[in-house]
Amino acid sequence: MRTIMFTGTTYISTTTSRIAQFAIYALGGSAAIIKDYYKRDSEMQRPAFESPESITEENFIEHLGDENFYQGYVTFFTQQIAEKGVRNTLEVFIFSEKYNHQKGRDANAQPEMLARFFSNLVHALIHVGYGLEFGLKGMVVEGLALTAVHEVRAGRGTIPPSLFTPYSPGSGIEEDVASRISSLALDDTAAPANIPLVSKTGSVHAFDIVARILKDERFKSKTPTDFINQFIDIFDEFSPMVWEYAEKWTIGPGPAR
Repeated sequence: MRTIMFTGTTYISTTTSRIAQFAIYALGGSAAIIKDYYKRDSEMQRPAFESPESITEENFIEHLGDENFYQGYVTFFTQQIAEKGVRNTLEVFIFSEKYNHQKGRDANAQPEMLARFFSNLVHALIHVGYGLEFGLKGMVVEGLALTAVHEVRAGRGTIPPSLFTPYSPGSGIEEDVASRISSLALDDTAAPANIPLVSKTGSVHAFDIVARILKDERFKSKTPTDFINQFIDIFDEFSPMVWEYAEKWTIGPGPAR
């Protein structure tokens, strides 16, 4: 048994090994190639270890960002998915206000699960994505456990609390999002037919935003950085501007953009 964890710039387990094997498989790699890659990569992994205590809903937030509780979060999310299903577990623990921004809690102690989901070069998101693509609940569990033990590495508050404010009734957006979540194939319920593509309102395409960021002089870093840390450093320095551009790209009816 191996741990699956990536913290900071140190690989402690088979995170990249696991997702690399799926990438090789998806690109048509043979079983021999996959086995050879796993054998070579697993030589630098360490065995799994038990957490100091179990993770429950009561102490869930208390141990966020602590890699020693990875196995505890694995057990916790295994139970949550068995009871709630994949879509509801993701909705509660990644996208809900409760597990991102709680009123009255200090800013540096907010759970910010969505921010953790994108931390460490989005390894947790990749895990969950492969889990959904290949129908493997275990990969989703690993991705969620990784999320929980990741620190908020890209600047606290990058994702504002307003993002988790419920939409106004009648806007139609919440029904659209709910229909997409309900289509996740890992749960037993049948996926709704003819679900429209995610689309963007207005005339600003995602690539338009990328082009504007590349031309924006404000994004010229004043601090030297290296390849490993540049993702974190950029968000630490420029997160308000990144969000400024992100707000121009919104979900709504119309052609996919």
